Parts: sequence; structure tokens; C-alpha cells
Amino acid sequence: MGQEHSSGRDEALDYIASVSDVSRETMAGKSVSDALDRYSRILMKWQTSINLVSRKTLDTLWSRHILDSAQLLAHLPSSPCRVMDIGSGAGLPGLILAITTQHEVHLVESDQRKCAFLRAAAREVGVDVVIHNERIEALPDIEADVITARALAPLDKLLDLTHHHHHDNQQLLFLKGKTAKQELTILASWPRLSAVLHPSITDIYHWSCSVPKTKIISVVNQKGGVGKTTTAVNLSTAMAACGLSVLLVDFDPQGNASTGLGIEQKNRNANSYRLVTGQCTAQDAVKNCIVPQLDILPATMDLSAAEIELSDLERREFRLADGLAALDGQYDYILIDCPPSLGLLTVNALAASHTVLVPLQCEFYALEGLAQLMTTIAAVRTNLNPSLAMQGIVLTMYDTRNKLSEMVEADVRGHFGATVYDTVIPRNVRISEAPSFGKPVLMYDLKCAGAQAYAALAAELLKQEKQAV
Repeated sequence: MGQEHSSGRDEALDYIASVSDVSRETMAGKSVSDALDRYSRILMKWQTSINLVSRKTLDTLWSRHILDSAQLLAHLPSSPCRVMDIGSGAGLPGLILAITTQHEVHLVESDQRKCAFLRAAAREVGVDVVIHNERIEALPDIEADVITARALAPLDKLLDLTHHHHHDNQQLLFLKGKTAKQELTILASWPRLSAVLHPSITDIYHWSCSVPKTKIISVVNQKGGVGKTTTAVNLSTAMAACGLSVLLVDFDPQGNASTGLGIEQKNRNANSYRLVTGQCTAQDAVKNCIVPQLDILPATMDLSAAEIELSDLERREFRLADGLAALDGQYDYILIDCPPSLGLLTVNALAASHTVLVPLQCEFYALEGLAQLMTTIAAVRTNLNPSLAMQGIVLTMYDTRNKLSEMVEADVRGHFGATVYDTVIPRNVRISEAPSFGKPVLMYDLKCAGAQAYAALAAELLKQEKQAV
């Protein structure tokens, strides 16, 4: 074994020991290091008759290929799970994961000769793996907890190939090259996916893309009086009425969403301000409300001081995301009612969200403010949250008695097309009355036009979600 080869081996084994339960000292006398040695030898032997890895990188087998594959160990679940590696080829990363973990590993490879290598290598290193000699798109769903791939295809192709294998609470771990960041832009058409780009300790970038357990939607418009809070309250109510578990985060210092769901000021000691400033946990702040299946994380006027206080804190743009992380999996959806501004609070909400829902009042200046909002969303996507996507635009306060509403609707649909929901929220007196009774309009007067419109909006959004998964 050459000097570079030996150096790469030590680095790989040190890294595996650092991210697993096996110490470096124990590994030296344990089967893991022996198995990896046998794997490298059999790969070099088969490489003479079949192209398993690039011949130009054979001298860096340990430092480039094995170490690169081992980096996924840091992102795998700690408890036993089912891993499906697609386009396994040389067994990178699938066989490396099978050697270094107790997970159930399935290797999917359509090339018969490479499958023969995988069988021989698995026998040589002494691991039990399931080898599927077929194309991933033809493979029946095996309900994998994790799907992995390395240098197989561009991201959009990978997602198309694995689409029928996707499930909630699943991880997709893809080892990518230097185009990884550019490829993230296609996630805008996959609103149920969120992505994290991880730096690599080899010369290959890698990143993980996971199907989130809880979908987070920010309800945003920097203009006041457009029906933003009304939409957040009533849409979350309608979604809860569909049997979903929903949390509404009141992130507006005015606290109107909290009032609209009957949360009195005296019951808001733990709130969104205290959450983002580290004074309480999300579990402490969440409150039940009058709507079954719907919880509220309330706000107070203290939140108005948060913009100044957050500016000196670490990860100031991610304070809300970090706080809500503890609730992942406890709800089907989290909706965030944002303040009527594009400051640090709204940036926190966008950094924490998977998608953005924009209520747009049917008035003359509607599109002017929307352009600024779209610029902010694009900046957050570029710098903070690459997978942030548009959920949709909903037209509010539509007045059938005047032509202006019709003109604005035509203008907005002309600019944004299918991004605009078919459902339109009418101007309705019962919607305006409901908050003064501490109720959403669906509980205040279910039969009124406003309540029916929000029920229709929830149905349209959930149909959109089902099509996107």
C-alpha cells in the first residue's frame, strides 16, 4: 500500500471512529478496519476487468472515495433503520455504510457485472446486504428510512427517479459535486422537501435533502391591513378541521392572532419573544386554544424589541428556526403569522419556513409591495434558506360590487399564473366581527361567505400538497 494510500486509510478510519460508537483503538482490533481493507483490495482486483471507479482516482481510493462515503455516517439516524443506496456501482456509499453501521442496507444497481462485484465484495467483507439488480424506477417500494446516492445524476433526475419511494420522516442523502448549490434551486418545484448543504472534508461537496416531518408555512405581506392575520388564523383553523395537527405561531408584536384565538394577555408569559431570545422553549410557549387540533404560540408587544436584541445574538437570522426545531414531528403543519414588515423578524420566519403564503388585498397598489417582498424572499433563498419556495398567493378582501377587484385579480393572475389560488377571500362583515369574540370565523359563523371561502382555501392548499408529495 503506497504512502498516500496509507495516509488516506488512517484519515478515513479516524473519521469513522469520530462519528461512530467505535473508538480508533477498538477499531484496530475490530472487524470494521479489516473489512474496509478487504473491500479496498477486492475493489482494486475487480477494477482490472470492470470500471468501478475512475482510474484517475484509484490512488486516492481511501482519501477520496471511502472517506467521502463515510461522511454520511454523521447524518444517519442513531437507531437501526433501512437504507437504500441507488446506483450502488462500486458500493459507494452503500457498502461502506453496511460495513460501518448496523443498519439494514439495500443496494440498487441495474448493471449485472457491478451487481456481481457487489455480491463478491459483500461476501468478502462479511456483511449482509440486499442487492436489487434492477432500475430504481422499476423497484417496488421497500419503505426505506434513508435513500443515498453518490455521483449518480443531477438532483432533479434523482428526485424523479426516487419519487415513488419518498415518505414522510425520510432522509435523502446525496453526495454531490461542485454544482450542489446551483442544483438546490430546483427544490422550488418540490415544496415538501427542505435541504441543507454540508461542507465536505474531502474535495467533494455533499449535502443532505430531507422530507420534513412538519411543513412550515410563513404567511407574509409587509403591508398592513391585507388580511394576513385573518388568513393565518382561519386557514390554520380550517386545516385543523380537516383532521390535521396544526400550530399557529404568532410572530407579530400586535398579537392579533393570539387574540383571535381567545388567548388572553395574562396567559402569554411564555411567548414568541421569549422563545427567540432564549428565555423559554417552544414546548413552554405552546398553548391550546378553542379550536380542536390547533395550538397557538402567542405573541406580546415585547416582540417589537426583538429586532434590536437579536442583532447582537449568534445565529440571529435562525433564532426562530432553532426554537421550532424541537417541535418537528409534533405537528403536520406550522403556520407563522409574520409582522407587517420585512425586518429581522420576518427574515427569521422565512429562514424557518419551507414555503411562503402571501395574502394580497384586491386594491390598486397590490403589486407594488409584492415586488419588494419577492426580492426579500429571493435574498433569503440565496443566503439563508436555499429550499424556500412559494406556496401561493391568495387574493383577499375581494369586493364583487366594484370593478377594481376584478381588475386587480386579472392583473395578479396575469403576472403570477398558477401561483395564485383559485379561491378568493371576499370582503365579509362576519370575518371582521369574529376576532372581537375571540373566535375564528369558521367557529363564529360557519355558513357565512368568509368561512366558506377559508374552508375552500384549505381544501385547495391540501390538494396542492398531495400533488407535490
